[in-house]
Amino acid sequence: MPAKNQLYKKVLDTAPFGTVFFAYGVCIDANAQALSILKCDRAQIIGATISEDQNHQPQSIQQLKQVVRKLQDDRLKGILWRSENTLEQDEIVVSIGSVEDTDDGVLCLMLYPLPSLAQMVVQEFVTEDLATLETSPQNKLDSSEDLKQKPIPENIDQQPLEKLEEIPVTKTLLEEQPEAKILDEQSALAEGIKADQYETLAGLPVSPRLIESISGYLDLSREKSPCGTLLLIDFDNFNSINESLGKHVGNQILERAAETIQGMCTDLMEVDQVAGDSFLLFVKDIADTAEQAREASLAIANEIRCVITRPFFTENGEVSVTASVGISVLYAGIYYPSTDSLSNAEEAVQQAESAMFEAKRRGRDTVVLFDSQITRQARQRINMQSSLRKAVANQDFDLYVQPQVSTHSGDVVGGEVLLRWMNSDQARHSPADFIPILESSGMIVDVGLWVIRTSCEYLRNMLDRGLWDESMQMAVNISPKQFHDPHLIKSLEHSLKSYDIRPDMLTLEVTENLLIDDFESVAEKMKKIRNMGTRFAIDDFGSGYSSMIYLKRLPLDILKIDREFITHLNSDKETLGLVEAIMMVAHHYGLDVVAEGVEKREVLEILRSLGCEKYQGAHFSMPVSLDKFQRLLVA
Repeated sequence: MPAKNQLYKKVLDTAPFGTVFFAYGVCIDANAQALSILKCDRAQIIGATISEDQNHQPQSIQQLKQVVRKLQDDRLKGILWRSENTLEQDEIVVSIGSVEDTDDGVLCLMLYPLPSLAQMVVQEFVTEDLATLETSPQNKLDSSEDLKQKPIPENIDQQPLEKLEEIPVTKTLLEEQPEAKILDEQSALAEGIKADQYETLAGLPVSPRLIESISGYLDLSREKSPCGTLLLIDFDNFNSINESLGKHVGNQILERAAETIQGMCTDLMEVDQVAGDSFLLFVKDIADTAEQAREASLAIANEIRCVITRPFFTENGEVSVTASVGISVLYAGIYYPSTDSLSNAEEAVQQAESAMFEAKRRGRDTVVLFDSQITRQARQRINMQSSLRKAVANQDFDLYVQPQVSTHSGDVVGGEVLLRWMNSDQARHSPADFIPILESSGMIVDVGLWVIRTSCEYLRNMLDRGLWDESMQMAVNISPKQFHDPHLIKSLEHSLKSYDIRPDMLTLEVTENLLIDDFESVAEKMKKIRNMGTRFAIDDFGSGYSSMIYLKRLPLDILKIDREFITHLNSDKETLGLVEAIMMVAHHYGLDVVAEGVEKREVLEILRSLGCEKYQGAHFSMPVSLDKFQRLLVA
């Protein structure tokens, strides 16, 4: 076992309070006390990412991630977390720190139930016992120093540890704390056996046999040793099956998957079930070259993914599951020099795990090959998310407006507000880079409300100056997460009322992706907003899950055709026919049509002949600041 994994295990085994490890923003392990405090299973927290909100996770884990982000963003050492009946105990002291002799990306989180902490005669967790490890005499947590820091004030849900300095500190060992209650004795026995028979590698329990096989394969130094591969197969949203259908159904699916994978294995393959709903498959001598190994790995991964995700029939009916697969190609020995070459089994598992998480980030039910760019991109996303949190707090955003123009008169008849982010060094970020992070992190809700409020402010400014006609409309994009915000309608009403804006001056643009989650509830909420007078446009029509039935069943006013169709309108007859058909159906249902991305006069002439009402694009103007937009209104 690598030295740092030995250190992690020692810390988890000896820590008297809840302890959770994160590596590069992803949870890799937690002890029994932490699971008890959070009221969750190990499988539910392992793989949880700090940077992304995942609605399928328990509320306790989602709140924990918010606490960690608060600690990191404000560089606090400790915080008092008031969970409001979410946790085993309502008040938890959370201390954050690093572990010496480990990677910089490894983070240790300590969870101290406040009642237990108050009852302790001795208030410091002394880690001198960890010095008995042969790896390093300095392998210990800095938890005592963490708790003695005095953070800046927080909000009511996350109070600072202002009085921790007054707690007397004595350098003696903590008394033993009661273990977490275990309701299922068989589960407890299974966990004990698992701990004895498995080692934790990159956060996953892997058998020593498989670790030895991978390590031995990587140590080969034969001149013509071929390449191998490591596949991490992880079921998507598996907890929802356990919660909705019961763990017995989940176990049946896992058993069938294990039998299926075992049945596909040859003498050159070894497989382990890891972390409950994941499987680790090691394949030796898959190909002679790296390129061939990648192709063969993808073929095996996709075959396994397709087979194990076939419908499963239970007493409750048919159950469908999907799986994400991460691949790490193993370059044996020195045969194939590469920047992606591996030195030990842990790196191989880490790479497969990183690729698997990337597969989930891309939408799940897919296969991803590891490359070094995945790690770089993950770190870039984490850095950007941290910067975005500061930008949200400081409101370092601006709204640009792209004019919407009448195809017949050439007059500006409205505009679409578009979010822009300018950081402290005046560097502008591409919306394609930062908006998905705002969405995945949940920050899009607060930013989206700011956009609505600022748009109403813009409208009031232009109305007061006589630049805006009451027949004109301002379009605002609404993301799926913002649309599902329970406070959206009240916030919208408040903004319109505060600036005395007629609701029909505002158009909310939604994408087709919003409609695939829960069509009925989406349609119902759209009707409530439409009844206020606010209009709706379906954005980028034709780019996603297009269905003409949406145009009939949804309370829409405007259809916006995706720029991909408009760009080639004058050179592609098939595209022309499709756009003409979309316009005919839209007009049949009484919808106005707006064409996006119009850059050429020839395209504008075609749109005019087809009866398109409005357009926007570089042919008239790119998105501009409010001042420039106002000048266009009076030009």
